[in-house]
Amino acid sequence: MDEKLARRLEIIKSAEKIGISKTAELFNINRKTVSKWLKRYQEGGDSSLVNRSKKHQNQPDKMPLSIEESILSLKRSNTNLSANKIKNILNINYSVTAINKKIREAGLNKKSEVVKNIYEGVPLTEFYIFIKKNSLGNQEELHLPNYQIIVEGKATGIEFVGYSYERSGIAIAIFVDYIITKLIKCGLNKDFLKFYFNDSSAYSKKKTPIEMVIKDKFNLSYTKIDKDKLKRIRSLSFSMKKSSFTELKIENEKQLLIETYAYLLHYNYKRDMESSDNFRGFIPKKLIKKLLLNIPPIIVDNYITKFKDILNIEDFWEKSFSLELLEPAVEYLSRVGEFAAKDNENRKAIDFYNQVLILLKTINKPYLITNIYHKLGYIYQKIGDKRGALKSFSEGLKIAKESDNKKYIMLLNANLAVQHYMMANYKTSIEFAKKTIKLAEAIKDTQEIINSNQVLGVVNEALGRYQQSLKFYKNVIHYAKEKEYTLSKVKALGNIGVIYFKKMQLKKALYYHKEAYNLCKTITNNSQMVRLLNNIGCIYDEMGEFDNAMFNYKQLLSFSTKSENLNGIITAISNIGNVYLSKGDFSKALINFNMMLEKSKQAGNRQLTSVAYANIADIYKNIVKYKLALEYYDYAIKISKNIDDKYYLCSFIYEKAELLFLQKDLDSAQKLGKKAYKLACDVERGDIIFDSWLFVKKLDFIRSKRFKSVLKIQDDIIKLLIAKIYSEEKKENKIALYYTIYNLLINDAEEEIRLTYNLSDLKRNAIRGYKSLYEKVPKYLYKIRLEELKNC
Repeated sequence: MDEKLARRLEIIKSAEKIGISKTAELFNINRKTVSKWLKRYQEGGDSSLVNRSKKHQNQPDKMPLSIEESILSLKRSNTNLSANKIKNILNINYSVTAINKKIREAGLNKKSEVVKNIYEGVPLTEFYIFIKKNSLGNQEELHLPNYQIIVEGKATGIEFVGYSYERSGIAIAIFVDYIITKLIKCGLNKDFLKFYFNDSSAYSKKKTPIEMVIKDKFNLSYTKIDKDKLKRIRSLSFSMKKSSFTELKIENEKQLLIETYAYLLHYNYKRDMESSDNFRGFIPKKLIKKLLLNIPPIIVDNYITKFKDILNIEDFWEKSFSLELLEPAVEYLSRVGEFAAKDNENRKAIDFYNQVLILLKTINKPYLITNIYHKLGYIYQKIGDKRGALKSFSEGLKIAKESDNKKYIMLLNANLAVQHYMMANYKTSIEFAKKTIKLAEAIKDTQEIINSNQVLGVVNEALGRYQQSLKFYKNVIHYAKEKEYTLSKVKALGNIGVIYFKKMQLKKALYYHKEAYNLCKTITNNSQMVRLLNNIGCIYDEMGEFDNAMFNYKQLLSFSTKSENLNGIITAISNIGNVYLSKGDFSKALINFNMMLEKSKQAGNRQLTSVAYANIADIYKNIVKYKLALEYYDYAIKISKNIDDKYYLCSFIYEKAELLFLQKDLDSAQKLGKKAYKLACDVERGDIIFDSWLFVKKLDFIRSKRFKSVLKIQDDIIKLLIAKIYSEEKKENKIALYYTIYNLLINDAEEEIRLTYNLSDLKRNAIRGYKSLYEKVPKYLYKIRLEELKNC
């Protein structure tokens, strides 16, 4: 079957089970795409999923001359007509592409002609003018303008804003003059501009300032605005307060203009992207960008005394205000992105930062561009998008090198060291960390020397080089003597505790974590408090002190809720669920894992979402609901593949392989077991390397009955497993080997093989081992295995 067809069938199957929205999220595609394939499948089955020819079925190959002439005649008579409209008017059976081709060949599609000959009815030629009360800042105390004068595009909703202290005709007239001059300067034809206005001063018997500008100076007309339209229009300050803006405390006119310009750039670009195809096709993209960048807000009162000059001097507004405001407005947009990120609105933050990057290309500020890539990388890291983070940090480093920005070269090398560590590219991570230390030593940046030692410690820890890792963490403690580096010392102490936890020296692990926790209280760092409370809970969990573990996890949940740390809340809920799972309380565990799934989706963290799906699958596997378990493992695997998360992917594939084994699908189980083993080796994940290796050997033993050389195969595998007992360092793994060998010999071995080995010794060692583990840590798994062995 074709790969594309197989994928589409997979999408359809998923949509029928879990719905369109969840499927779109799972496959990382648009909802419309899912709907399209589902509808096609329902109408025509598998055959309807093959790519269709874009040529109309009954369309003739060549267009007759009479139809071609009719198309060109219509286009010449009304250049505003699109190919689609021409097709509908003439009711002809030709594609829009074919009609556009004829228009191009006749030279009737030139953009320059369209721009020069903009006529009445085209978007961005008709505008509403209205004045509203301003509520940004404290007008009375800070002496800020009381009114906003807004010019809004009738067809598009794109807005331009001015401020005034008085509601006066002169103020409005000055702003209208500014807008008309700038529109013409940007390339719009003034002969077709039309304005709608509501203020009574525009309709008095005497000649008003507005009339002097619109009628006398520009020879244009204006009409009264629609009252219903006026009721629907809200002030810009109202819109800004409803958005992510107004975090800046407005204390003067410049701050007011900066914040307004930042909002307008964001709002107008958004309107431009949402505009209809007719509008975007008719007005070139460059012109839109030019309009938005070159018409910043102004304080109208600064020009009231020069009103006569404005009326008589054509190029009065020649000076560009945009460059004065653009850079601070872009910096402010960047801060709005930060506010969104702090509120866990990560996708919104990414949108802001990407928009800022577009604007920064206009003002050529490499330092700011590098800074935005740096921030973007952090957001992608936060939501588990490894590719996005790697791309952002790499792009930032490239620009930093081009502009020879040593500080950002160092910072982005550090970021890439962390990112490669997260992607299990350990050698590359060490290279970037070592580069960072050299750069940091050259510019005497103690903090980055500390950070890089921290990264080298973490990477060596991941590689199982615990002594080297401890050396780097002790370097951190050495450099972090000053109070300003207390946070780094907290991290290092916590990391030393993690190493002792991995070495199963639990008392030492607990000691270092408590030291770090007490020190962390003096600086109140939320993320570290979350990490330490979680780790202390994990240590108690491993020690079998479930009540103490639960106490710490609940403390973590309370702290994270108060500090609005969504990742901390998710971690706490997940670990509370794991405690219930260890105790065999599946109903409470399932409640917590479903809560974890909901919160992970809310945070936009796809990595945690995949873990939540896998946790729910584990519950269903334990309560023998294999069909549901399989579905949830598939969701977890798909998300991990999409974000290239091999660390968790190998675990999910192994769990699915075990489930297929329980369903007696031995071939598929073995195939997945081998895949899990290979992935686990790639990311050097020791627990899955052992489990998947043992799982594959177990299946080799069971499937050996298919071959003539069954006795030799079984004997070789048992000898290999026994040899592994003596080479294995981890006690739990040794016991698992005794348990597996005994089970294979009892249930699947040939009689001749079974009689070769001492079953009672194997059983005794397995029981003794699980009994000692259960006394130390009363896990549900150990209890089940003990009961199973005793009943054999």
